[in-house]
Amino acid sequence: MYQEEDQSRKIKILKQMGLKDEDMKRIDAIHTESKDIVKADFEQLGSLIENKAIPKKDFLRMYWHDVLKCWTVLNQAITKFRDQTKDNNHMINFEKLYNYSTPFKKTKQLQVKDLFIHPEVNYATPLLATPDSQKYKIRIGFDIQIEESSISDSLIKIFDISDHEVEIPYEWSWDHVSNAVILELETRPLCVKLCISDQIQDKYGMSMESCYSKTISFVSS
Repeated sequence: MYQEEDQSRKIKILKQMGLKDEDMKRIDAIHTESKDIVKADFEQLGSLIENKAIPKKDFLRMYWHDVLKCWTVLNQAITKFRDQTKDNNHMINFEKLYNYSTPFKKTKQLQVKDLFIHPEVNYATPLLATPDSQKYKIRIGFDIQIEESSISDSLIKIFDISDHEVEIPYEWSWDHVSNAVILELETRPLCVKLCISDQIQDKYGMSMESCYSKTISFVSS
């Protein structure tokens, strides 16, 4: 979350993490407090490891990825503070933890995103209307960049609720401009259930935190 610049994404992530609505007015303060807590925690853990109070190898086997991920998003602020205060020992034990964790890195691209929150789903009607047929489309919009190759028709299902939840065939396309999947239906059901698999990934290779479903009612035109 610390790399997020879009305020609406910060709010969505904090809500997903359980932040109450009344606390949303303090979102910037909470964001800063959270960063300070993470830095202080890793600084303390680093100190405990330096003093051999925690077995270094056992800790790194479990948490090397968390150390790398957090240092990646926080080191700029740490460096800035060091430059301003001329205190090169600021968060020095956190930095040592980072250096110890680097050999444990197993992938070329570090996943720095913590959450891939559910997409925004809406629809437009009709896409194409003739006396004999109508096409309808459902737009699945994402507020972060999606790995297009992770999308397939086996991961997105549409069921007709008004007809014993029969699966509805569709054609899909990727809209690069709006960062969305567009589903086109040949028929116009009254009500559908849209199910999206948690295997769809963002550009960092992070999968959605859980499967997603939404019921959509089509308005007659």
